[in-house]
Amino acid sequence: MVGLTIVTKDEPYIDEAHRIKIRVFGENRKMFRVKMYFGFQEEQDVRRALQLCAREGLIIDQKTASFFVGSEKISFRRHSPYPKWRRALFKFLFHNSASAIEYFRIPVDRVVELGIRIEL
Repeated sequence: MVGLTIVTKDEPYIDEAHRIKIRVFGENRKMFRVKMYFGFQEEQDVRRALQLCAREGLIIDQKTASFFVGSEKISFRRHSPYPKWRRALFKFLFHNSASAIEYFRIPVDRVVELGIRIEL
């Protein structure tokens, strides 16, 4: 099992030699915690970064791996404290934002999406 965390640093670019940090744990040492670091101006390509894991000795078959991604659905209460114009603007911006799957370039056919509804 591999737990993956993506970290965006305050630097514009991260050298590939420093992009991946892998921690091994568990009784049989079969659980891995992978942290991927990207600069704020870089495209965050998870597929490419997972290929870099092989250099560190962790080979991940992307054809059989499953990626669990969280998603949010925003709704407003009937008597929300937000003005109507702000609610409409927020809904428009939220609806038109890029999905995490597209942003991180995760293979779409390997994604399990877990959602939550947030009421403001």
